[in-house]
Amino acid sequence: MKFRIIIDEREKASGVPKELSKLGAIADYRLLTIGDYILSEDVGIERKSCRDLVASIYDGRLFEQLSQLSHHYAKSFLLLEGDVTGVLKEMKNPKVFFGAIASISLTLPISLLYAVDKEQTARIIFALATHLGRVRPSRPLVKGRRSGMDIPEEQLSIVSSFPGVGIVLAERLLMKFGSPRDIVSAQAQELAMVQGIGRARASKLIKILTEKFRTGSKIGIQGTLEYN
Repeated sequence: MKFRIIIDEREKASGVPKELSKLGAIADYRLLTIGDYILSEDVGIERKSCRDLVASIYDGRLFEQLSQLSHHYAKSFLLLEGDVTGVLKEMKNPKVFFGAIASISLTLPISLLYAVDKEQTARIIFALATHLGRVRPSRPLVKGRRSGMDIPEEQLSIVSSFPGVGIVLAERLLMKFGSPRDIVSAQAQELAMVQGIGRARASKLIKILTEKFRTGSKIGIQGTLEYN
């Protein structure tokens, strides 16, 4: 059987999608806001190289990304790829790495997987897809929100979907301005005053929120998992 796997376009450079194609998977590339590989309506994977994992710990991306992933996919995986030992030797404080892994394991419903290289990563992803192959999806695979949320959750979902925001900054913005409408109406200098936003991110948000939409954009809302 061949499996269609939804893959974030930015993963092309990793070489993993190419390895997946060798195994028989069909890549369905999307610009994903949550996860890097979507295998079913309930299974999402965030892949990180060891170096990217360390960088995402320091800049705060890691916990936001994994919180979003586990919020929308019942079975979520963090797939760590590369030479952990080498990266730890380069770190000034390796305890930060182990502390982050411990925090993820204890506070988030995330399963940790490990691969030494892109070939192993592809084999792990393909093995998961194979085990899921007997189940056909009944709901959208690519997700940004879940049903049944109350108003505060809906508000957080809307604001956290803005590029570069995430759950933590979304909560700060809502606490500062009160509602998504007030956030959209705010000036760049007002947004920049929120901790973690800054001038560059505020300017980008204002541009996204105010620039006229141009037709011809490639937007994928729902995904499909097909079996041949």
